[in-house]
Amino acid sequence: MTKKYKYTLIIAALAIICFVVYKNCYSNIQEPISITYNKAQIEQLTGFEKHKKDFKERNIVLKKVDEIKSLSAELYNCFGGGWETDPGDFRRLKIRLKKGHIIEYDNINGWIKFLERSEPLSVVMSQLVKAPIQSKKIHKHLYGITIDMKGEDKILVLFGYPYGSDPGLVTLIYITPYNAEIIFNRNFDLFEIREQEQGYSLIGRIRSVGNEVMQAEPYELAIQDGKLTFETLPLQKIYESQDPHIVLHNSIGWSYDKQPGEFTRLEIAAPPSSNDPEN
Repeated sequence: MTKKYKYTLIIAALAIICFVVYKNCYSNIQEPISITYNKAQIEQLTGFEKHKKDFKERNIVLKKVDEIKSLSAELYNCFGGGWETDPGDFRRLKIRLKKGHIIEYDNINGWIKFLERSEPLSVVMSQLVKAPIQSKKIHKHLYGITIDMKGEDKILVLFGYPYGSDPGLVTLIYITPYNAEIIFNRNFDLFEIREQEQGYSLIGRIRSVGNEVMQAEPYELAIQDGKLTFETLPLQKIYESQDPHIVLHNSIGWSYDKQPGEFTRLEIAAPPSSNDPEN
């Protein structure tokens, strides 16, 4: 074997080693997700940090309770110290990405099963469970809803426990082979999901400022052209009288037509003032 041939083999071996190292390093890079969203629509999930001491003293542990196989996701819940009876079917989501990373999300207030529940759901959420999905890209499963995006990307929709009259959290996690991010997380009465021409629409309601009453206008969580937006949909006038001047509005279309109630907004015009120059 000539010296030149030996050098050629060494250079080839070094090139192969460099390629393998580069490929392994590159595969572990968490690339940014391909969607823009408003971080103001993401409420911080409550983690376990403040409870570590209490958990240790009372021997409370997190145990795996199930998994979402299609997403390589594991679900964990708290056991011990009475936590078994608290609302919430799982409190930790662990996603194993295809490129090797593991990403965890904690919600100490609990996410719940979407299907096959032992407890009754709110009227709105029950409607969403029963409603037929007219898209092969939207999949209901035991713990939520998965929406197919471009390529291997997916959106996982999780539902928080609805405490009292408050709507539960709706958590959207955008998952790619390289990364996962929460793109929406707030209390939202989601009642319909539809595939649109260039994306998806998720329709529901939120509470007004002060968390006192549900807003009349439905909200649309739109996922289109690589963007996520969250805006109100207009109400439609369904009745008006002149004396007295009364206007009734309702939400038309989507599943609002099937919800209880004939109208969602009442407007009453004040009578003309005696000081009005036109009178």
